[in-house]
Amino acid sequence: MNDMLRTLLIQASMPIAYWVEALRTATFLLDLRPYKSNPSSTPYISLHNSPPPYDTLRVFGCLYYLNLTATTPHKLAPRSTPCVFLGYPDEHRGYCCLDLSSGRIIISCHVTFDEQSFPFATLHATSTLPHPNSSSPSSRPLFAITDNPAPTQATTTHEPPTPPAPPSPPPPPYTASTTPPHTPPLPAKAIPVPIPQNPHKMTTRAKRGFGIPARRLNLLASTSTISPVPKTYRSALHDPHWLEAMRSEFDAFKQNDTWELVPRPPSCNVVSGKWLFRHKFHADGSLARYKARWVCGGFSQQPGINYDETFSPVVKPSTIRAILSIATSSLWPIHQLDVKNAFLHGTLTETVYCQQPQGFEDPSFPDHV
Repeated sequence: MNDMLRTLLIQASMPIAYWVEALRTATFLLDLRPYKSNPSSTPYISLHNSPPPYDTLRVFGCLYYLNLTATTPHKLAPRSTPCVFLGYPDEHRGYCCLDLSSGRIIISCHVTFDEQSFPFATLHATSTLPHPNSSSPSSRPLFAITDNPAPTQATTTHEPPTPPAPPSPPPPPYTASTTPPHTPPLPAKAIPVPIPQNPHKMTTRAKRGFGIPARRLNLLASTSTISPVPKTYRSALHDPHWLEAMRSEFDAFKQNDTWELVPRPPSCNVVSGKWLFRHKFHADGSLARYKARWVCGGFSQQPGINYDETFSPVVKPSTIRAILSIATSSLWPIHQLDVKNAFLHGTLTETVYCQQPQGFEDPSFPDHV
């Protein structure tokens, strides 16, 4: 573990302040390695009951560009921002990155990787370049002009005469130039990589007892009691929290009269479904509830045959900021509300045949759709 942790930090030239992110990445990578006793299985398969996501692996500490299309204030604003890859989140899909402009750690899946560039390595190489004003063979002048004044006619010397030298062409007259001497170009300014303001030091054996507590590790310890997100329906059956979440989702379907059970028509396209699970958190990071969703696989439908158009009216962040600005300047009260199962309140004009939710089939009509 220590060898991989050290390797990740050194190959990316990252400061020791990011050892927590490197440790989490090293743990994730070690879980993808097969067992010595059973090469056909890995710790990841034993823990998640799913194949390892080898296609999502990226180089730790490399440069990647975060997509800002959804949050750009206008059409001419930048569509991406440079970030540093910091690993893989536990509870979300996507990648963890360090925003170089703001210093924030962001989780996103809309990214473009440049695994050949390392921002911290570029900063380190630029900081070790010699200053252009330092003396080097290429910057030394070819001749020097002394400050001693030339002898004038009033100066009398008694030196013995010297033999006459062969005539030489007169030197060109010296003219003072106002053009500054040519200097080599300054090195390009490195990308300013933010460093955490108060990075806690690693608690060693000599400092044990008075080291600053690791907040991130404490946070991980506090969330260890949360049930992990299951990948399949069978995995969710072993946890009462996820069973209750699926029951709440099914009760919402029944209360809103989402469907009507009918016999399966011959030669019709029955859309299959799947249970998806996730954690819902409060603003302070504490667990709000376990959320289960029964979603239908729309990939089995064909545009123009099963549906005409799909859209979801979503307000832009710029509109929200404008409304909040107007309300603040006018001293208007601002209220926020959340509609539970809002997607169930829509009305479809098309007829869609879907299978019953897995585990909640009607015992009287198990083959109905």
